Amino acid sequence: MALSVEIMAPDSKIITAEANYVSAPGVDGMFGVLKGHATMLAELGKGEIRIDKTDGTNEKINIGGGFLKVKKDRILILADMT
Repeated sequence: MALSVEIMAPDSKIITAEANYVSAPGVDGMFGVLKGHATMLAELGKGEIRIDKTDGTNEKINIGGGFLKVKKDRILILADMT
């Protein structure tokens, strides 16, 4: 089982994907999330979210800030788009 990732902007859904790894720009620096990560809520700063998908590809999305929530191998990102 992989990470289920969903990125939402105020006016639309940006992406839904299955991933092995996600890195994000926290307000205090970059951090990563793998399967089995502890439940957490983090404030995001400006930067790039990288999603390493289960099919071997990756996707990069620039954001202007927001929040990331991890719970039971599900990542929900509420992002301000740049």
